[in-house]
Amino acid sequence: LYALQTGRNPLGSAIASLRGELDADPVGDIAGEGGYTLRAPSAAWRLRTREAARKDNPLADRWLIRPDLDAHAFVIPESAPGMAIPVDSLAQIVINNAQSAALRFEVLDNTPSARYPEDGRIVRGRGVVNGLDLQFVYGVFSTFGHGYQVVAFSGANNFGQVEAELRAIVDSFTMPAEII
Repeated sequence: LYALQTGRNPLGSAIASLRGELDADPVGDIAGEGGYTLRAPSAAWRLRTREAARKDNPLADRWLIRPDLDAHAFVIPESAPGMAIPVDSLAQIVINNAQSAALRFEVLDNTPSARYPEDGRIVRGRGVVNGLDLQFVYGVFSTFGHGYQVVAFSGANNFGQVEAELRAIVDSFTMPAEII
């Protein structure tokens, strides 16, 4: 009840550890499938095991969680061998998927990524998913043959406390050098 009322869960990390869902503490760059990287912005973030990540979303590769604030960021790598994936088309697919999964999903903004202005978009949105009022920061990145979604979110009641960290995770995303 406390966690639902305040958006804070002081036992979140302990519960996830007991369930065997946490990998080693993330230090430095976290490498993902195919060589992309991202970075946890503080020691409050934990890396979930790939098995735990894929249990919650079969497409997820790496999943960071801040258990005390129930904040999440995960990466979905996509492969389309021999195809150019226009980033704006991929961003629209991400938006369409969010709108179909959420009740009243609203796009707050859709801007070029600072790191990849030609090949990346940052989409902020909010909606209700499974009865929870959530706010999102999506990173959408594309290069020939590959696309990536970085999905970062938390409850609306604590989003202000973790928005900068969620954005830092999305902004830290680095595509593999050999495919850029």
